[in-house]
Amino acid sequence: MPWGHPDFVLAAAVARGVLSPAQAELIGRNRLEGIPLAQIAGELGISHSALCNRRKRAEKAINDAIRQGHLSDS
Repeated sequence: MPWGHPDFVLAAAVARGVLSPAQAELIGRNRLEGIPLAQIAGELGISHSALCNRRKRAEKAINDAIRQGHLSDS
């Protein structure tokens, strides 16, 4: 199956070069831990819109990889 615990899916995406560690951390902190993008953007010293675009690109990459079976163990 191309899914599993979200942390494992993110780790697999990093291991297979789909996401960078920073992209996986961004998705994890925002989507899984519920930390607002505004807070993360402040910590990183970048604009909210720039971080929003980063997350959007990362989520597209992982979504495409899942749909294409690149994160499946089969």
